[in-house]
Amino acid sequence: METKIKRINLFIFFDYVYYVIAYQYYKWYSEETNEFSGILVLSLIQLINIISVLFFLKNTPLSIVNNNPVYSFLIGGALLLLINGIRYKKIITYAELHKKWGNDYSKTNIFKKSLVFFYIFMTIPIYIISVAW
Repeated sequence: METKIKRINLFIFFDYVYYVIAYQYYKWYSEETNEFSGILVLSLIQLINIISVLFFLKNTPLSIVNNNPVYSFLIGGALLLLINGIRYKKIITYAELHKKWGNDYSKTNIFKKSLVFFYIFMTIPIYIISVAW
């Protein structure tokens, strides 16, 4: 019997994070800017994760943290905004993601959304630890 090992596809993971952020923003604020807010928050989280990894590696031969992190932050943030903007406006839209995940009200869905919020909220302490490292 063949067992399938389910791989985690980072695109699907970040698609789901984007969808949950945009959906919750719309649910809380009832504004049509939920798609842009989802892109903005997702890009910020991704950038903080990248910077955290770079700070953890700063005292190793793999270090690429430079002397001017403000420019790196701005350029990295702009690139992530551009990449995520293209992905979630042109390649896969919020409406498509809503069709895929919007009607799931199971306990598993609540658990997955809780994990997304845990991921978002743990990003900040991990960043603080990496800077102090």
